[in-house]
Amino acid sequence: MYFLRIFLSIIITVGIGFGGYTYWLMDEIRRQHAITTENSLIDISNILASHLSSKVKDGVIDTSDFDRTFKKLKKVRFKAVIHGFVIRSSDINAYVTDNKKVVLYDSRSKDNIGKTYNWRDVSLTLDGKYGARSTQEDSNDEFSHVFYVGSAIRSKGPLGSESIVGVVSVSKATESFNSFVAGGQD
Repeated sequence: MYFLRIFLSIIITVGIGFGGYTYWLMDEIRRQHAITTENSLIDISNILASHLSSKVKDGVIDTSDFDRTFKKLKKVRFKAVIHGFVIRSSDINAYVTDNKKVVLYDSRSKDNIGKTYNWRDVSLTLDGKYGARSTQEDSNDEFSHVFYVGSAIRSKGPLGSESIVGVVSVSKATESFNSFVAGGQD
């Protein structure tokens, strides 16, 4: 009987240790994916900000080609196999605000145009800082976060000075990489 208690104690201890390690490992994998995603969003938002900066006239941001570009992006179907996972479409979204935080363009919904976005990514970027946030879209789903990264849209002044005239924020839902973490396929 004594050996049975010791044996069960060892099994329980190993089980708890293994469970804790597994939980920690999954959390670390999610964190690494979040870092990688945010890093990619920085690059994309800076590319889009550079493009939009070249389209600023008299302090006004021209977003006329953004809608066409994002509609085409959403229609493009492809098959990319990344380490055994199949990706078939892009789930990147973006919105553009002016320096008063008023939405000029939103790839998720035209209904947002004209609204004021006083969000962290917009506010910090307009202050010349790194603007990013993660928002939980569904309060009942801990995995429904969306990452947002903003970059400044700049306009050159008459004497070569630059000013921030707006923000482009790029977003990606964590559900797009949760399947990688869980080991499933898209």
